[in-house]
Amino acid sequence: FAKYRHPSSPLISPAGRLTAFVLTETDLEKNCYRADLWVLENETGTVRRLTAQGDGLEFAWTPDGKIVFAAARGKAVEKAKKDGSVLTQYFVIDPCGGEATPLCTLPVSKGSAPRVLPDGRWLVTAKVDLNRPDFASMDEKARKEALEEYEHPRYRVFEELPWWSNGQGDVSRRRSALYVCDPAAGTAQKMTEDYFNVGAVDAAFGRVVYTGTKFDDMMPIYNGLYALDTATGESRVLVEPGSYRIGQPKLIDEKTVLVTLKSKDAHLYAHGDLWLVDAETGETVAGAVLEFAP
Repeated sequence: FAKYRHPSSPLISPAGRLTAFVLTETDLEKNCYRADLWVLENETGTVRRLTAQGDGLEFAWTPDGKIVFAAARGKAVEKAKKDGSVLTQYFVIDPCGGEATPLCTLPVSKGSAPRVLPDGRWLVTAKVDLNRPDFASMDEKARKEALEEYEHPRYRVFEELPWWSNGQGDVSRRRSALYVCDPAAGTAQKMTEDYFNVGAVDAAFGRVVYTGTKFDDMMPIYNGLYALDTATGESRVLVEPGSYRIGQPKLIDEKTVLVTLKSKDAHLYAHGDLWLVDAETGETVAGAVLEFAP
């Protein structure tokens, strides 16, 4: 088992010459998985390793052909752990070689790979723990005691189902949230409500769509599809939650979202059907058949 290596998340570079991907390996000694970034030369098949610290899981290509990735490294991360604050550091690396250099720090927890918006801001998903105390409002002594209890609780109260997830541990009152961030200023604005859990996201053609559901007791299995206006911060419902299990949305042009929808009538383990959804009105067309130019 420890000899298996798992490639995932392939992304072709803007120029089409390289494919970057994540390679995950098992670390039995530390009882964890290590993930690093590699690149494939598409014409020759040559594979090269880019990172070696085991933390290269979330990445994206920049328009000029470099790679941005999130990683927990350096003194800022250690300081955040001590004072109870949250942050995600982003680094940039040249796929042709060289060390990764710090790019920016955002005040979010476990931020995803950035999606660059037309105005230069970033769209990221990040983790939110609704159990987390407000450490910033405490004096040093109270913060130290509260942080110790938070990180090493004597007991836990589970208020939701599911309260546990394989590979994640305790997930009660924990959510994935959507943020619009300014990497130059180091700021992040939360776009979703506290109890809303974001699923899949896509951003293209100046639009943003995402799936998710809001709950405070039992997580529904039938989620909704939404469009985000990044200028106003308002979201519009495209497919109402409660009717379908919705897969990864994909904007195929400025007006149309391609998505899989699985109705309540379908078998639990059945695959969804392809649908086209109007990105403005939410009008749906079933059984989509697409033709792509070679």
